[in-house]
Amino acid sequence: MDGQAVAEGAIVMLGLPIGHSITAKVAQVPYGRPGAGFTTLASSSPLMNASTPVDGSEHVELRGALDTIARVLTRRLDDAPRAEP
Repeated sequence: MDGQAVAEGAIVMLGLPIGHSITAKVAQVPYGRPGAGFTTLASSSPLMNASTPVDGSEHVELRGALDTIARVLTRRLDDAPRAEP
């Protein structure tokens, strides 16, 4: 594969020390829409305060994590056998 893929978001299951898990969705507002490039966080769990906007430092951390995921998965695509056309 030529170039680097971009992780536009991820769904994460977060295991809590109390034995429960919650699901959170991290996404990026698509370009061409108001707020383009902003990182969003959503969860149906009352334990996660997903209604508060993601701040600048959280955006950098989450974007870095998504970039790492994209690099690893792109590398796996590069290593995948290809079917002949």
